[in-house]
Amino acid sequence: MTDKLYQLQNGTDIRGIAIGQPDFKVNLTNEAITATACAFAVWLRSKKDIKTGSIKIDVGMDSRLSGESIKSSVISGTTSLDCDVYDCGMCTTPAMFMTTILED
Repeated sequence: MTDKLYQLQNGTDIRGIAIGQPDFKVNLTNEAITATACAFAVWLRSKKDIKTGSIKIDVGMDSRLSGESIKSSVISGTTSLDCDVYDCGMCTTPAMFMTTILED
């Protein structure tokens, strides 16, 4: 699974095909998304030296057809590690950025 996750890395973000097409095979699977979300939570815990239960993560999505499925997989992975997760629904990148700035 680790090798498959590295194939999804593209610079500073994760990219892949989440919805299959005749010429494109899905490689951004729910399993890969959940594993990546778990890895993010573990990394965040070690980077910030905080207990997993104290980690707060906001999750949003854009209007792509795969958005709801990806968001659900991220939430599933991070809540499985006792993170507090806030579902921001469909929102803009600036709105998601503000969740890191404002306590509320």
